Amino acid sequence: MKIYKVLHLFAGIGGAALGFQEAKQEYKGMLGQFETLAGIDCDPEACQDFEALTGAPAICMDLFTRDQYISFHGQEPPENWQEATPTDLFEATGRVYPDIVFLSPPCKGFSGLLPSEKSASDKYQALNRLVPRGLQLVMDAYQDDLPAVIMLENVPRITTRGESLLKQVKHLLGAHGYVFQEGYHDCGELGGLGQRRKRYLLIARLPEKMPSFIYRPPTQRLKSIGDVIGPLPLPDDPTMGPMHRLPRLQWKTWVRLALIPAGGDWRDLNRDCYANIYQIVPW
Repeated sequence: MKIYKVLHLFAGIGGAALGFQEAKQEYKGMLGQFETLAGIDCDPEACQDFEALTGAPAICMDLFTRDQYISFHGQEPPENWQEATPTDLFEATGRVYPDIVFLSPPCKGFSGLLPSEKSASDKYQALNRLVPRGLQLVMDAYQDDLPAVIMLENVPRITTRGESLLKQVKHLLGAHGYVFQEGYHDCGELGGLGQRRKRYLLIARLPEKMPSFIYRPPTQRLKSIGDVIGPLPLPDDPTMGPMHRLPRLQWKTWVRLALIPAGGDWRDLNRDCYANIYQIVPW
């Protein structure tokens, strides 16, 4: 049995950590699996959820620099606030060196859901700068025994809105001897899920610790809506609780929904089949 220790920065409620913990692989009689050293996040409630979900410790720690805190919050930090240091990070893992570090920094400033004007503001630029800030803390905290693998995950638009920050990341990795590969993957295809979810992923490895390539997992078929909800009991089944119920819609609304062609939406009601709909449902 080989146990690989993992540190999660910007850990959230622990979805990535749980995935690591559930991953096991056997090769030529040797079994490998992951152990979560700790998760680090600035949200106390997320840290509680992390511990409940993974059974691993979560440390509530704000990774902003003081300037970044002021830019994001628009005010000075409280008196008891302290800027995180590499020593704080080292203590968070119990002075144990991680084999793997997984970072998923806040993506709001990189997301296409945020207007470009807001993304360029000091507030969100401070949030975006947590990308190189988090990695720098890792390098400084564990410089005596660097992680074998570092993984940085985010939204795809980080490659454009965060291009300069990724250059800093790559320079930092290269200066410490890492080789790396970046690209995109679809979580739906990797997990055989019922949705498409494209993400950016940069994987860096230290050749002297990790000489082998890290291979992409095989892609799987996406599930259809029928695959996802087909096994569920019918709506209004009392065994599923009060939330598992059929929406209380008017009859004509059900007819409208039924007449939307496959792959279409409500706008199709005003195109090809408007006349037929009117004969069935007086508007």
